[in-house]
Amino acid sequence: MKLENRNLTETEKSRVVWGITYVVAVIVFSYRAMHTWDIFHAHPFVWWHSIFGCMNLLFCLFPLLFGITIRRQLKRDLDRDLVSARTCQVYGYLVAFLLYFSYMAMELYEQPR
Repeated sequence: MKLENRNLTETEKSRVVWGITYVVAVIVFSYRAMHTWDIFHAHPFVWWHSIFGCMNLLFCLFPLLFGITIRRQLKRDLDRDLVSARTCQVYGYLVAFLLYFSYMAMELYEQPR
């Protein structure tokens, strides 16, 4: 029996990259949540620590929310025939990669204090 070398289509690649991006986003968010929890309990309560901790968690979610918004807008434009299917696939793929790299940069840039 001969094995087939099967390449993923653009749609399948996009789904895989979006799945990986969601997993990395959850990991980064949970890491930042644990780090914020440690900051709250390591020091005496100060309002600035709580404000900056909450803003840290909110800013962690902004790239994902913007990426999902762009993806939904691309799908709406595809339904209205304003963009081609190929354009929607390529831009969805690129947005997922951009989000993946932004979350990896967030994780690598975060330095222990």
